[in-house]
Amino acid sequence: MTRSDPPSVSAIEVEQQPVSARVVSTNVGDNIEMVARIHQQAQEQASLLHRPIERLFRALARPLTLYVLLALLACWLALNTVLHLRGHSWDAPPFYWTQGAVSLLSLLTSLSVLIVQARQGETQDQRARLELQINLLAEQKITKLIALVEELRRDLPNVPDRQDAQADEMQQQTDVGAVLDELNRAIPSDDPSAP
Repeated sequence: MTRSDPPSVSAIEVEQQPVSARVVSTNVGDNIEMVARIHQQAQEQASLLHRPIERLFRALARPLTLYVLLALLACWLALNTVLHLRGHSWDAPPFYWTQGAVSLLSLLTSLSVLIVQARQGETQDQRARLELQINLLAEQKITKLIALVEELRRDLPNVPDRQDAQADEMQQQTDVGAVLDELNRAIPSDDPSAP
């Protein structure tokens, strides 16, 4: 194509597509959209009581917040120390009001972290159940594919029929309960009260 030739239709279409559509394949793009929908659904399921706490937590969970609080605390302590030396301060050393404010802030921060982590734990549990279901389904599909390929191999006249113990074993459905029992037996629990 020379400079005087108009761009082809496909080149125009590619330029008009969003960057993500040009970078990733359709399957990956569909998967990204599915993950985004799951994330959006989790956000929408947050109760009206959770949403303000999470917004506040995200706004405060930045390094700048720590620096601002330390600067305010240093200014407060310096101002009250100077005022105490002149005979009139609001919060004289040992700074009882400051200690109370810091204790209250610590309590509120701890509760906020616990609330946010509890909701994130619920979301993680939901995603783990989804991943388990998808993995089990994928295992079933792969088992079926192996069985079909082995059946095709036996039926083709120009392919020598042979015994493949590994393929025979892979055609069997995995007993998830037996695998879990074996894992529990092989990896001892950290819980001292567990048998």
